[in-house]
Amino acid sequence: MQSMTGYGLGSAPLLQGTLSLEIRALNHKNQDIRVRAPGDLGDYGAQVEALVRKELGRGRFDIALRYDGNEQGEMVLSVPKATSAWKSIVQLHQQLCPETPLSFSDILTMPGLFESKQLDAAETQKSIAIAFEKAKAQLSEMRSTEGQALLLDMNDRLARLEVLTQEMKERISQIAPEQRQRLRERVDALLEGTSAQLSEERLELELALLAEKADVTEELVRLSSHFQQLKSLYRSKEPVGRRIDFRLQEVGREVNTIGSKSHDTGLAHHVVEMKAELERLREQVQNVE
Repeated sequence: MQSMTGYGLGSAPLLQGTLSLEIRALNHKNQDIRVRAPGDLGDYGAQVEALVRKELGRGRFDIALRYDGNEQGEMVLSVPKATSAWKSIVQLHQQLCPETPLSFSDILTMPGLFESKQLDAAETQKSIAIAFEKAKAQLSEMRSTEGQALLLDMNDRLARLEVLTQEMKERISQIAPEQRQRLRERVDALLEGTSAQLSEERLELELALLAEKADVTEELVRLSSHFQQLKSLYRSKEPVGRRIDFRLQEVGREVNTIGSKSHDTGLAHHVVEMKAELERLREQVQNVE
């Protein structure tokens, strides 16, 4: 399990300098990629976005490219052109005025000897790929560390949900006898002072109807099934944030149904506790990739 938040920085040599790629990962329900690449590096934003889209999961990714070294566009002397020009001037000098002093600085004012130093596309793409892999590895390590902390907390909360579910099952076994007693007491109170009597058959029928309306056995069975599936998702090496969130929604539906079916005070208390744990779990899963 990995967290969606983290940071990674990678670098690679390029020309006489260094290209750096920084990744800041934040929570987001989908994949949102934002690339900042100044100067001529702006032409490589699409390459970076494609790498992120392919290699990283959901989340918001703020990517920053930076080049430290000879500035892009710096005017530098073209050695081949200067060499050729100097040879031509020396030859012409010997032919026309060999007695006149000749200085190399004489050619530095000639047009065309200086050219803009541009980043080579192939080399730049290669450096970006190397820097991205290093940044991704650092990001993954941080996200895994945070993911383990999230997993510990989510396991604790799931264990608490299982305890509450077991306590609800135990409580259900006590509800029927208590309902029987309460119903008998109410009937006796209503019939007090009269000659009317309620048959045991009618009493059992009323109890059966009450028990059918309040039966939450199916919901409790489905809850146990959801818990097992959550445990399986927790162990997965794949991105599972969305799937866990969906499963928690299903757990929430079962808990709500139990709350609406049962009017028992004890069960109602457990329902409230389960909703609170579910809310905390759903907050945590928003951080899971």
